[in-house]
Amino acid sequence: MTLLIALKWILEGREGVVVSSDSKVTVGPISYETKKVYPILLRVDEETIPLAIAGGAGGASLIKQGYRLC
Repeated sequence: MTLLIALKWILEGREGVVVSSDSKVTVGPISYETKKVYPILLRVDEETIPLAIAGGAGGASLIKQGYRLC
């Protein structure tokens, strides 16, 4: 089971989001840390614009390919 918490706020007319996720993967008796939440960023010239946050579960290779496509 994955626990994901996201908080959004507006401060002085600007929006902010904080996202947190557990990062433990368990396969039988083996547990390890993995990154489950990735930012989706748009790069325009020298500026980076945050667009979204993506998370996934399931086959690791399919999830990583989906992140790259985003």
